[in-house]
Amino acid sequence: MLDDMQSGYTSVVLRRAFEVSSEEIEASIRWLLDVEFDDGFCAYLNGEPFAAANCPTDVVWDGR
Repeated sequence: MLDDMQSGYTSVVLRRAFEVSSEEIEASIRWLLDVEFDDGFCAYLNGEPFAAANCPTDVVWDGR
């Protein structure tokens, strides 16, 4: 948690790059995303939404 987050941010954007080999893709049947959130979250993979809870439909990364 960010120490100054409470009453300081309306949202936080986090990005995590990772690589998966073709062997890992072929061996994978299902992937798991574990998210702890308060008000909501929006998860994207390669720019496409794939999981959400209380996520607005008009998400903008540079919004204020």
